[in-house]
Amino acid sequence: MLPHLAWFSLGVMVFQALSGCQSVNVPGVVSGTLLYNGEPAVNRRVTLVGNVSAKTTTDGNGRYFFRNVQQQPVQVYFQSQAPGPRQVPNEIAQWRSPVITDGVGSGVDIPAFDLAFNQLLYPENGVALVVDEQTVVPFHWSTHAQAKQYRIRITGANQFKWMGEHTRDSSAIFSGKVPRGRYVWVVEIDAGDRGTAISWPRSLDF
Repeated sequence: MLPHLAWFSLGVMVFQALSGCQSVNVPGVVSGTLLYNGEPAVNRRVTLVGNVSAKTTTDGNGRYFFRNVQQQPVQVYFQSQAPGPRQVPNEIAQWRSPVITDGVGSGVDIPAFDLAFNQLLYPENGVALVVDEQTVVPFHWSTHAQAKQYRIRITGANQFKWMGEHTRDSSAIFSGKVPRGRYVWVVEIDAGDRGTAISWPRSLDF
């Protein structure tokens, strides 16, 4: 028979686990927190991807919970609202947690990720760039609070695709020959054990 103080302590632990007041691994529960500029990202839809997919929404603390998850590789995925009235300003387009392979059945709490990402800076949207034998274009973007490194990706005409090297700086240089046409570029954000994200695309013309 547990003394009254022990029962009280046990009750507090259960309450904290269920309410998201602290990171506590609960068997069969995959949980985590989404932030926006350091504050709870409330009412964001997230998806658990695995052998069986599930959806849920973050609560008033920015917390999400997927319960009764069996041992299997899983990943949590978030996609922001498409551009329009419901889009949150300066929010990343997509985020994915790392693929979790161990301890899922025992419960996993994913480190918090901040969805805020100010903007791509240069080239400006829809800008026309001069194409010559060796096109050189500098790219610049805002920093992300949790980024370990970045990489830019350019896609466009004639299935052209270019992926830059990972960099710790918020800038990169593209150099090479490209066909004329409309292209888009995005920044990939690598936040280590907090997952990866990509910016909304920006267009440019060569």
